[in-house]
Amino acid sequence: MVFVRTDRTHVLELGSTATVADVKAAIEARQGIPAEEQRVLFGGRQLEEEQRLDACGVSDDSQLYILMRLLGGAKKRKKKTYTKPKKQKHKHKKVKLRVLKFYKVDDSGKVQRLRKVCPQCGPGIFMATHFNRVYCGKCHLTYVYSTTGWGFLLPSKLAWITQELWSFAVPALWLTLAATPAQLERLRQPANALLLALFLVHYLHRDFIFPLRIRGGKPTPFVVWLMAALFCVYNGYMQTRYFLVEAPTTAPITPRVLAGVTLWLYGWLTNLQADNILIHLRKDKDDKGYKIPRGGAFELVSAANYWGEIVEWAGWALAAWPSLPAAAFALFTFANLAPRGARHHQWYLAKFKGEYPKGRKAVIPFLW
Repeated sequence: MVFVRTDRTHVLELGSTATVADVKAAIEARQGIPAEEQRVLFGGRQLEEEQRLDACGVSDDSQLYILMRLLGGAKKRKKKTYTKPKKQKHKHKKVKLRVLKFYKVDDSGKVQRLRKVCPQCGPGIFMATHFNRVYCGKCHLTYVYSTTGWGFLLPSKLAWITQELWSFAVPALWLTLAATPAQLERLRQPANALLLALFLVHYLHRDFIFPLRIRGGKPTPFVVWLMAALFCVYNGYMQTRYFLVEAPTTAPITPRVLAGVTLWLYGWLTNLQADNILIHLRKDKDDKGYKIPRGGAFELVSAANYWGEIVEWAGWALAAWPSLPAAAFALFTFANLAPRGARHHQWYLAKFKGEYPKGRKAVIPFLW
């Protein structure tokens, strides 16, 4: 006879060869506690199912204890040691008469705003003031100051044509005035000639056709124009130098070149279509409202024109490999256009809110 204690005491008549499993089965039959959830304790230790009671020291009139297994009670989790101090949440400090930092009353009694209110977010949201711009941290709207530090202002179309002109002029002048017979022999290779021609085709449209189709935008500061012009001079020189001086003397049209040219053509056509859609968003000269661009790659991304140009130069770099200038140009194109496309996407979301297509990404279709 053995006493078994759960929440009450059970008296069991067991044979001399009884095991712990027999005890669990008897308790399950009497009280309905599943055998797999029972823990049998005797003498301060847990007994296993296959053990015999007499081998464990259980004799007549002995008392066993049954406990239930607990979820999560198997092992105590080790305490984590933190090496960095806990980051304190930003707490807004109470400042008396805080409103005086945003407004000022002059001698005539007129109220002047000391900080600019974000036109996208509305009253109560002030834009952060920097030395050359004001910026809204909520919707990312940015206004750049035209300060004297950036020089005098140039008309937008004139600035665009004269800064981008060098990407076409440098290769054209080198080919017509300074190319040696050995350099021209390199250019007679099909791949070299094709890729340099694609470069010239892009900038022929970008320099002389595109600026004449767009409306006049904001004037361009001289320093900004100068930096863009210097980049175009250097980039035009590096790309031309590679094909005339460093390119392989044997450069046939390979599958890699065909794949890269196909990507270039897709990106170029996508860029042309996106520019055309943006130009025709405002049909009338008096129409100054903002509209959502639709059609073409704009159904997938907000910056379809940037997406097209990124793909265009990535394909060109693939076809021109192992040209390091071409690869660097593709990388810099992405680094320049991708963040701008992301800001445009955020602006569209803040401007049109629920009207803007929900599935449209920023720059890369289906991804980002």
